[in-house]
Amino acid sequence: MDGRKYFFVIGYEHKKNITRITSAFDNFKKNTNSDFKLVIAGKSGFGAEQIDEHISNLKFKKDIIHLGYITDGEKLWILKNCHSLIALAIYEGFGLSALEGLYFDKKVLVSNNGSLKEVVGHAGYLASPFDVKDIEKQMTYLSSLSNNPKREYILERLKIYDQKLAADKLIKVLISRL
Repeated sequence: MDGRKYFFVIGYEHKKNITRITSAFDNFKKNTNSDFKLVIAGKSGFGAEQIDEHISNLKFKKDIIHLGYITDGEKLWILKNCHSLIALAIYEGFGLSALEGLYFDKKVLVSNNGSLKEVVGHAGYLASPFDVKDIEKQMTYLSSLSNNPKREYILERLKIYDQKLAADKLIKVLISRL
């Protein structure tokens, strides 16, 4: 999986939108002849049987790699070496994987609705999680990039979620109220 020729998705359940992502990936492969792979990490969750069935019917199923459960160390290695992170959840509570992708200076594709677009701000790329064509279009665009044109925004986004900075702010507020 080295060589950075793969998209990385974290989570293997219905809410992570895996069927649309894999459909878009299959179309992307048909239309580009790319040698990219789609790597999905995560134990099988709700809807995994339907996802498995869906993938089994795709033309490029051999290029979709479901790793199952991986350790944090394995996840960090994969993040460090992937081309792009895809987080197109139908609904997401926060989007920690999107922040992890930014931390590793990756191109991060997120849903254009909900919390994910707020988490990545201008540092991320957006697609409708409900539109396979839109997802495919963004995969095609991202695969063409060797560098991240949005790199300048990444540090600004990471600072917002920096735990040390948040703790320092909280301490200042608490001290000011004494």
